[in-house]
Amino acid sequence: MPLTKLLDCKGNPYTLLDVDGTYFPPSFNWETVKNISNVNIRDDDVLLCGHARSGTHLTFELVHMLLRRKAELSPHEKESQTLELQPEEVLSCLPSPRILNTHVQFHSLPAQVQKKKTKIIYLMRDPRDVLVSRFVLTSNYIAKGTMMGFDEYVVASAEGKVAWGSWFDDVLSWEKLMNEPDHPVLIVRYEETKQDPVRVIKSISEFLNIDCPDQLVRDIAVQSDFTKMKTTKGDNAEKRDGDAIHYRKGITGDWKNWFTDAQTKYFNDIYTQKMKHSKFYEWYL
Repeated sequence: MPLTKLLDCKGNPYTLLDVDGTYFPPSFNWETVKNISNVNIRDDDVLLCGHARSGTHLTFELVHMLLRRKAELSPHEKESQTLELQPEEVLSCLPSPRILNTHVQFHSLPAQVQKKKTKIIYLMRDPRDVLVSRFVLTSNYIAKGTMMGFDEYVVASAEGKVAWGSWFDDVLSWEKLMNEPDHPVLIVRYEETKQDPVRVIKSISEFLNIDCPDQLVRDIAVQSDFTKMKTTKGDNAEKRDGDAIHYRKGITGDWKNWFTDAQTKYFNDIYTQKMKHSKFYEWYL
């Protein structure tokens, strides 16, 4: 297994899985990740893509309820349909319509996605909130006392030396695809989903050509409330010390409770450098 040793900005070593130049958590299976491009795609598959911790769990539930036209959360976790985690033989047994989800970039998706013009919902979230959420999640998987500090993690994330690489590289690579008018992609911003879930649910239903009555849209919005989701889904979700680690706070702007002034300046300088030519530049200034 091609595990790679890296050094944080203080020279402390840590390990990631390297698959064709992209980093993944060291516990992932190299063959499963390597085979993503060969996964068979069905005509009615829906793909959820976006950088890790950008709202995939929430949007998975929204799409699940829309596809089944019922305001009931899925009895399964989205990891059961995650391309990086499930081998082809598992994915092939899932009933249609499948909600396949992944944090890889477009060029690493199954080859049939481009051929079949599979509908893609691309998730975006403030990169600073993404960073904080990923730091906390990663800490749950690392032995106590061995996880790098938050200051080091800010630098590692900015440099792309974390699982799934840089948020900047991810967004900019997907922006190139969005400039191609022949592939159906819908952008869903986490902040907008939290602020106005009804409007976002309607936009997803229209994108997927689902006729969804207004009352059902409102019911889905109620069911997808973070507190309700955490309570309902918590029994089946992965836990650390009794808490469902993938359902943490479900808020926006939590980065302000973590970033120092120096870290904020460091990150903002990199954001300006990386995103100054992007159409998304003003979204997270």
